[in-house]
Amino acid sequence: MTHSSGLGYIITSKGKLLEAYAKEGLIGGVVSRSPIPGLPDVKAAPTLAAFADRIATLPLMYEPGTQWSYSAGLDVLGRVIEIVSGMPFDRFLQTRVFDPLGMKSSFFHVPVSELPRLVTNYGVLGSQQFPMDGGTDSIYTDTSTLPLGGGGLVMSPRDYDRFLLMLAGKGAIGSVRILKPETVALAMSNLLQPGVATAGTMADGQGFGAGGRVTTNPTPGGAGIGTYGWGGAAATIAFVDPTRGIRASGFAQFMPSEAMPFTKDFARSVYAGL
Repeated sequence: MTHSSGLGYIITSKGKLLEAYAKEGLIGGVVSRSPIPGLPDVKAAPTLAAFADRIATLPLMYEPGTQWSYSAGLDVLGRVIEIVSGMPFDRFLQTRVFDPLGMKSSFFHVPVSELPRLVTNYGVLGSQQFPMDGGTDSIYTDTSTLPLGGGGLVMSPRDYDRFLLMLAGKGAIGSVRILKPETVALAMSNLLQPGVATAGTMADGQGFGAGGRVTTNPTPGGAGIGTYGWGGAAATIAFVDPTRGIRASGFAQFMPSEAMPFTKDFARSVYAGL
C-alpha cells in the first residue's frame, strides 16, 4: 500500500518490462474506447486472479523497500482481499464499505439507469481539450472491465465525501463503524520505512500511508502535518486534515491531471478560502 514493494506499473515501467506488462494485460485501468496517445493498446487480464498470477512471473523494478514507485500493488491487494475474504473484490467493497457508509453511487460498472448522471472525461493535448470518455457511452458501462484496487471505480462527489467523513471520524460515521480508530490512525500515518527513496516522485519530500500521501513537511498556506490524501488520474483530489478538522475534495475530469494546475493549487486554495 506504500508503493515501495518494487512492483512495476504500465505507466511507470519502461523497455522490456513495459512490453511484458502490456503483453500480460496488466493495465492500471481503462479510460476510453479509443486509443490514447502514449499508452499501449492492451487487452486486460480477464480476472484479478489472472492479474496477480501473471504479475508474479515478472521481475521487479526495484529491490523491495528501497524506492517509492507508483505501482500495481493496490491491484494485487485487491486479489489478496478476495482470497482472505472469500468473496469477489467488488462485492467485498459493496458489503464492507459502500453499503454501511450509505455510498449509493459507487460502481465499477455504471448501470444504464445512472448514465444521465455520468460526466464526460476530457483529454488535454496542448491547448486543445477533447472528449475522451463520453458520459452516455462510457467505457465504464462495460461489464468486462476489471474491479482493480488502484483504478476504475466510479463514484459521486457525495459518496467520496462519505468516505472522507469516515476517515475524519476515525473509522465511523455516527454509529456506523467500519474500521477501528487505531486502524485509521495507522493507515493515515507515514508507513514508509527509513531509507526509501522518494526524490522526483509524487511522494517527494513527504510520507506515505496506506494508499495516500501523508504531509510530513508542510508548505506555507498548504496542508498541515498529518494530512492524508491522494489524487486521481483525471484531476480529482481529496484529503483529510485531522489536526485542523478539515476534509476537502475536488473534481475536474481531464487527463493528464498535470495539464492544468487544478490539483496542484487545490489545497492552497481551500486553506486560503478558510
